[in-house]
Amino acid sequence: MEKQEKFGKIVYAGIVNKFYAGYQHGYLVLKEVADEIIPFDYRLVNLKYGRKEMNKRFIDLIEKEKPDFVLIYSIVDEFDVETYLKIREVSPDTRSIMFYGDDDCMYESFTRFYKLLFDNIIVFQKDFMYKYNEEKNIQVDFMFATNFDCYYPVKTKKIYDVSFFGIPEYDREEYIRYLMKNKIKVDIFGRNWHDKPEFLPYYHGNLPFEEFIKAMSQSKITLNFSKNRFGKIHFKGRIFEAASCNAFQLVEYTPTYAEFFKEGSEVIMFKTKEELLKQVKYYLKNEKERKIIANNAYNKLKKNKYGFKYDLIKYLKKYYKNPPIHPPLPKVSQKIYEITKKHINFSKNQFTEILKDYDLVCFNKNILKKIKHKEYFQIYAHEKSNKDLTCCSFYLAKKNIGIYLFCNSNEVFQTNKDHFTKMLDINTISAKKEYFLNNINVFKDLFKSNNKKHSFITKENTNFIQIPLVYLPKLNYIKYKDMKPYLLPKFLYNLYSLRHKKKLMTDPYIYNLLLEITKGNYFLLWLLVDALKKPYYREKEKELSGQVH
Repeated sequence: MEKQEKFGKIVYAGIVNKFYAGYQHGYLVLKEVADEIIPFDYRLVNLKYGRKEMNKRFIDLIEKEKPDFVLIYSIVDEFDVETYLKIREVSPDTRSIMFYGDDDCMYESFTRFYKLLFDNIIVFQKDFMYKYNEEKNIQVDFMFATNFDCYYPVKTKKIYDVSFFGIPEYDREEYIRYLMKNKIKVDIFGRNWHDKPEFLPYYHGNLPFEEFIKAMSQSKITLNFSKNRFGKIHFKGRIFEAASCNAFQLVEYTPTYAEFFKEGSEVIMFKTKEELLKQVKYYLKNEKERKIIANNAYNKLKKNKYGFKYDLIKYLKKYYKNPPIHPPLPKVSQKIYEITKKHINFSKNQFTEILKDYDLVCFNKNILKKIKHKEYFQIYAHEKSNKDLTCCSFYLAKKNIGIYLFCNSNEVFQTNKDHFTKMLDINTISAKKEYFLNNINVFKDLFKSNNKKHSFITKENTNFIQIPLVYLPKLNYIKYKDMKPYLLPKFLYNLYSLRHKKKLMTDPYIYNLLLEITKGNYFLLWLLVDALKKPYYREKEKELSGQVH
């Protein structure tokens, strides 16, 4: 047997949990190809010690170990911006690499900015490679496929006619409901179906990974939907995972899939509910055809080496022992002026005068804190997108309890524009000077009163920035059930951390939190009660005790 080539010391920063794609396709493969792999589970460390300590421990680890590579599987706001930039300071010979898979819906708002903080980026959306080439700044590589050691055929009986593995995102419920109304039973596996009564009789929960693989092999047909949560066609890894299990699948049409599998003989695609129903009925009656198509896809994977291990070896070989360049943040040429309370009653002529040497404006109405590179990212967004406005994500914070909520402004806008206009805060916006002067009364009105709805932000005129650039003391609250999907309760991590350290009742934090609730911040109470009821947060308790690793 040929000896496996090794590629030095690698730090993997991601969720070290076998349910997560980063663990399956990143960490497990890296274990095979690294001389030494050092995992840093940022979520677990955050749960145990809190966000501030988590950022510190990560940099301390990089400084101590001086790895050849640090690979970060990014999802939302795992680390502070300054933490990413500090990697090159404490370990100049370490190459920092970001994994990211959602450029189809997040390039303009997320990757456009986060990529500037790394030496390299690995992407999974091939159709968006051109975006990186247009804006340059960073070495980008495309990877795809599966981990054959995680996904493999299991010899078992077919006990499910039709199965779906995944979460209830966008129109998936609609498709499954349509099949069920037409007397097709669909067995459902995955997260977040527990509160959907109509599907509960067919819901099997979020299975342990080994049972998940077995259930896929037990299914005559697996459904593979391709739209992301915003309804856009999305290149998903599930098609490779199912093929690696030698499972027959019906796949929602995506042109990119045809570059890897031949439609009709290696994969069957559908475009509508009616087409899906027709295909389900046909293939349930034609076992022989199902087996041939599934075998063809499986053999194609193996023959063409559609596996992460092969791609990752090529990738590491390309950069191993080549010193990273550490590209600096690209220079920006425009100037931005911060408008505060003292300016807001100025006339248009007065603003025209003070802005004569500036290109852009941003706002500061009682901002608790702003990150070091706030204005830089706003300027960069304007220069790259040439849009009139930017709108950033934000933290809600108080001096006595720190960060307690995270709000992704882009997520709110994409999901429900009415909710977005109610929650809009002037502190999250920047604007071109001309746009500001032409709409000066709208901005004044928003600055003076955040209780009014303002609908001037559109997809066409605004570049969203998913980095939380500001810490705000309050939010324009709407109904709890409407707001809940958009807010990540960061204060829960602090509570878990204190519980882990056995300081929950002795640390001032819990009492400061209760004080905020008594002052009228009932949203915190509702989130806390809701969290205690949800399986998601019970999983956090398991992670702290190591039960899910």
